Amino acid sequence: MDIAMNRDIKSADIDPTYENIAATCPSCMQRNVYNRASDIGHFRAISNHRVVCLNNECGAPFDVVGDLINPGHEMLLLDSWSFFREKRYIQAVLSAATAYELFFAHFLRVELLFRPNQRDPDFFADEIRWLNDHAQLLVKRTQRHGFEDMRRLFLRVALDRHSLTSRAAAASYIAGLPKKPSAVKRGEIETLANLERRKLLLDVFGAEIAQLRNKVVHKDALRPSREKTEQAISNAYKTIFAIGAHFGIGDTDYHLNESREDAAP
Repeated sequence: MDIAMNRDIKSADIDPTYENIAATCPSCMQRNVYNRASDIGHFRAISNHRVVCLNNECGAPFDVVGDLINPGHEMLLLDSWSFFREKRYIQAVLSAATAYELFFAHFLRVELLFRPNQRDPDFFADEIRWLNDHAQLLVKRTQRHGFEDMRRLFLRVALDRHSLTSRAAAASYIAGLPKKPSAVKRGEIETLANLERRKLLLDVFGAEIAQLRNKVVHKDALRPSREKTEQAISNAYKTIFAIGAHFGIGDTDYHLNESREDAAP
């Protein structure tokens, strides 16, 4: 459990990943790995958490501190580079492709739930109930979507977002999400007046990491080269971080912020 600091208990900095945390026991200096689901018991960022050294000859309690607070998709991108440095190219590709899907879902929550809720004149009326109800509906509408369907939804919402000015508009939009999203045409993106936004959406439109991921996980069991892996995760890293910054959803208050140049179409 997360606890207050105890001066009698030693502490160690966390080496975090999306799935695990690692820390060196300050008593015996053994490197320990703790799984967030099984060992920690939650997925919140860890400010201070009491663990026990996994060395059977030690077993000393100590506090782990200093977790990352990045959104999940950013942590997966950071993991991709760790896998890349270890020459685990298959896992690097999988992590980067999953980061895209997690980012698409993150973007939809911000644009279809948090921002319309805040923009609504009746912001404080049944806020929690509205968010919960429509979050469940959004999950129901998208839970079977794979990479391509989520990419199509992301692009469509990125183009339509200026019409989502109230809860009613967002609720209608969520209810109308199709079971099989239609493709966004390149020409629709190319009409955007905002040049930065146009480039970023075209980068997502043309991203090929899903095809590489499919070759890795399906019957081909592709073992990608260093060059292909580096190109794929580099593009994912640059694109996702840039979009997060552009639309203002890269920090802890993403649901309260508007994108840069938000008034531009």
